[in-house]
Amino acid sequence: MTYLEAWEYNGLALTEPEESDAEIRYHLENRVGQHVATLVLDLDMNGIPAVCRHYGNDQLARSIYNYLYAREQSQNVCPYCFSESWDDALNACDSCCCQ
Repeated sequence: MTYLEAWEYNGLALTEPEESDAEIRYHLENRVGQHVATLVLDLDMNGIPAVCRHYGNDQLARSIYNYLYAREQSQNVCPYCFSESWDDALNACDSCCCQ
């Protein structure tokens, strides 16, 4: 499952980014519209992300970063811990015991 599918499985959705000259904010919202995780990318003088900050659920905020900036989109995201270590053959995560 991808990050988008894992978030959807947990009732979360990635909102459109809020952009300004100084930063870009990404939010994961739950079903009632509350922000449960926020990723803030502070931009340098050239408009390039220079600093990354997390708010709310740190693990979810890191998953936003991984989704946006991973070289290849992972197809094996654990829907419980959001690590990229889901084993489809075993139907289990290799890095956690969330089930």
